[in-house]
Amino acid sequence: MGEIDLNSLKSSRENAGLTQKEVEELLGMRSLSMRDYETGRLKLPVTVAIKLASLYKVTIDELVGNVIEEEKQQSKVLTHFSSLFVGNGFSIMFLDPVMRGLLEGHHDKYFDSSLFHLLTDDMSENKKKESIVKISKLLFSLASCDGKVSDSEIECVRYLLKEFDLKNKYKEISVIKEELYTFDELPKVFSKLEMRHFIIWMLFFFAKADGEITHQEIDYIEMCAENLLMNKANYLFIKEKFIKESV
Repeated sequence: MGEIDLNSLKSSRENAGLTQKEVEELLGMRSLSMRDYETGRLKLPVTVAIKLASLYKVTIDELVGNVIEEEKQQSKVLTHFSSLFVGNGFSIMFLDPVMRGLLEGHHDKYFDSSLFHLLTDDMSENKKKESIVKISKLLFSLASCDGKVSDSEIECVRYLLKEFDLKNKYKEISVIKEELYTFDELPKVFSKLEMRHFIIWMLFFFAKADGEITHQEIDYIEMCAENLLMNKANYLFIKEKFIKESV
């Protein structure tokens, strides 16, 4: 497991105005558990991290010190995606029972791996790259469905391709703005239910990052959910985390 920032773990509690004993009482922990977690004597389980983050009203990433340095001055879009594909910034996905099941099932790798790497851990490198190309096409189509592709959206797609040594695929991907990318059959690299949920979360993150989500973007994401054979109720559960329907 990667190292947790113990100072961040402690300061998150202190900022919430709680003592170690109070946390233990509120969460039903054994005495001195928090001392052991905050000094590194015991490894912090994902299930406990979820409870602590909820109690302290912080994200999992803030709790354990996994934050992207502001001085890097990355765009909002790229900040989201660098954590999904390289870091481990996926706290909000714990709200999704399907994704929570995956993350809790890989608690030994939680602080080491990005969500994408957890999802593709059993894939060959070629299959991982195939999935990245398809994901990049989905992103580029989403970016262009409202008639314009911003610099930050292009930066995000280029980042993904560069990170996975696929820079030579950018030209192939960038021409799809003439016709939105879709597929007739579910690609094998997207066969896992968790991967399909991941893609819908990712598309909403991408659409939201540069402002309000447009009707065209919603329509495209909904079409993607249908192509991914996603349960309608599961899709709506994710959608409502980004869009509050007017009554």
